[in-house]
Amino acid sequence: APWKDFEMLRTQRRTWNVGRGGLALQMATKCQHGSGTTHAFRYDFFFRLAIPASPPPSAVVYGDHQPSPGLDEFKTLDRHFRIRNQWTNVPVSAGALATGTYLVQFKNVDIHAVGVYAETFSAVMSWRSGGTNANDASELVNFHSAGHARNNVKFKLRFKESGWQGPWEGLQIWCSHDTPAAQVYTVVFKRMI
Repeated sequence: APWKDFEMLRTQRRTWNVGRGGLALQMATKCQHGSGTTHAFRYDFFFRLAIPASPPPSAVVYGDHQPSPGLDEFKTLDRHFRIRNQWTNVPVSAGALATGTYLVQFKNVDIHAVGVYAETFSAVMSWRSGGTNANDASELVNFHSAGHARNNVKFKLRFKESGWQGPWEGLQIWCSHDTPAAQVYTVVFKRMI
């Protein structure tokens, strides 16, 4: 199947007792006759580590404020809040980062009460520093995760725009379950564009 027939690329979890465990990369293609392919094709995939397990420290800290990262630089924030079954502000205001496109990662999320164990969630998102003429929000439906267990608990992340009068809300998170209490979450940003 040539690349024009490419439809979807995803990862599929494997448990420790299936194959070698971890993640399997799966690709779906269009088939003209029945299911499956009639010819074997080779596809080469290249991977690049964008956020290492231990990213370098953020730039110099001034009180609770850190300068916004430049291209390919990191900003790591530990934030205390409760994740709910509604859009909830993550204490990262719109003014905390420069306008740009970021990889964002919630590292090592453990919420045992809802069945989430040692999961890391990642996405690509656009960011606007400061107010806008709108109060729109853009959901990230592709909040990818990998780790020990997510148990069908779903998370979404979005950037919430705010008018010039504020408050500049910025980052918001939603979960398919209410978590029982606030806790500290580590959020890593890497500016890409």
